[in-house]
Amino acid sequence: MIYGVFLVLFVSCVKTVDEFIPYETTGPIAQLQKLIANNSMNLELKSSEDHEISTSYGATIDVSSDILSNTSVESYHLHFIEMQTNQDYILHNVDHHSSRGAINSVYSFYIAIDDASYNSLSLSQDKYIEVKVPHAEITDPVVLGKGSFESGNLSWDYNDVNLNSNVSFEEWEEYDSDGSLHSVEGYVVKVYKSGWYNIASLLENATEFSSVCVSIPSGFNKDNTQLVILSQTKNYTSIIRIQDKEEGYHCSELIPIGPSYDYQLVSISQFEDGFYFDKTDVDLNASVQYLNPEKISLNDLKTELADL
Repeated sequence: MIYGVFLVLFVSCVKTVDEFIPYETTGPIAQLQKLIANNSMNLELKSSEDHEISTSYGATIDVSSDILSNTSVESYHLHFIEMQTNQDYILHNVDHHSSRGAINSVYSFYIAIDDASYNSLSLSQDKYIEVKVPHAEITDPVVLGKGSFESGNLSWDYNDVNLNSNVSFEEWEEYDSDGSLHSVEGYVVKVYKSGWYNIASLLENATEFSSVCVSIPSGFNKDNTQLVILSQTKNYTSIIRIQDKEEGYHCSELIPIGPSYDYQLVSISQFEDGFYFDKTDVDLNASVQYLNPEKISLNDLKTELADL
């Protein structure tokens, strides 16, 4: 299927609104969200016009003029957050552990429409917002996950067969800045309801799973520390739940292991005197991984997170 897309934003009908975080979190991540900009857009759009919006990662959001069930609404807020890097996943407490086994996250996003008072607005029946993500076709099965927060972490459910039918690999056309057309291939998601979504591929060759356990010094606990294990070869992160104990080990969920899976363990902590950070490559043959976080400046922490 071919679509023609002309990416134009008219200043008269699109304007930014205040920063909007659709959930609450605690610990060091809550402070980092205030200090590190995320890839988000908060726009005020006119209901009477079609909108085609380009994102920081090159995706396109198509919203038609007849999208709202309440036709008396003259303008609305569109909230959009996109995630595609390990820094993105850490800043939004993303946990890719899934009952479907090993997954490789392709592109994650949050999308919502509401009025000036942040009251949610429903879409017209059978109407949808289209999110187009340029990407090479993936040979592994592709699924669409629906996100929800559990114990402060964003997790994904890939078991909704109806939801999986809302993602497809397609081809469309876009105009360059010089006005010439070029073809684009990628994944297109039809969004019928506000929420968190994740395009992911199921890694069918992952047959072995193991848990990773870590030891952290006394004083580093679940109130001030975030522990994350992340893949160096796949878009996969898993949050290690820190237990209510001063001594002993804290272990991850079962993660896929094998020759093609190289992991890194990251700790981010915040105390009254600032942030603490440590990272280490995971030795899957060792029973325990040891971390010794050291104080780090905010600028250096930003660099570390961007390089993960």
